[in-house]
Amino acid sequence: MKKEYKQMIPNILTIIRIILTPIMILLSFLGHLKIVIVLAIIAALTDMIDGKLARYWCVTSLKGAKLDVVADKVFAIGLIACLLPKNKTMLPLLILEAIIALTNLFYHYKTNRTESLMIGKFKTTFLFITIICSFINTLTNKFDMLESGFKAVTINLQILSLIFYFLKFYEVIHQKEITVEDDISHQKIIKEIEEDKTIKIDNLVELTKKYNLNDSEEDDVY
Repeated sequence: MKKEYKQMIPNILTIIRIILTPIMILLSFLGHLKIVIVLAIIAALTDMIDGKLARYWCVTSLKGAKLDVVADKVFAIGLIACLLPKNKTMLPLLILEAIIALTNLFYHYKTNRTESLMIGKFKTTFLFITIICSFINTLTNKFDMLESGFKAVTINLQILSLIFYFLKFYEVIHQKEITVEDDISHQKIIKEIEEDKTIKIDNLVELTKKYNLNDSEEDDVY
């Protein structure tokens, strides 16, 4: 297979995940939850495959990585939105996840960088477990306690993630640019040079006084 096609396939799989998300949301509001679950499984499979294919074919790229991050956020928020018609208690998770996504977008706009924290990875894991439990509970009504427990943990992790992201972003965005003069090593070297000059001048003064060089010069002039 040509390299051009190898580069395209992972990105196409990622785009499929983005396209499926609004379709799932529409179907969920129309009451077709079982079809939504099937599409969600297909979308989840694309998430598992795209990155592995890119790494296997050695066609990973910054553009593909950014697209994958966007697709993951859209997919997660879309899945939560799919549950809202049957489960209004998912609304806080939707709002918090949307705020996290906007925070990441703002950070990327300001710094042209992406930031991934360990707390964010834990949050994402619990978020998807909560979504799965909520889907199962919507169909069976047998996992109320389990869903409520995972939901509480996920909300707390979302709040903690937001706090850590804000702290990290504030530190990076407002980080003072260090100049040569501000560098500690530079300041230490300058201080040592100044001290060395002072010692030499003091020694010269002592030598002058010791051998009465000033007096000798005055006598010669006289």
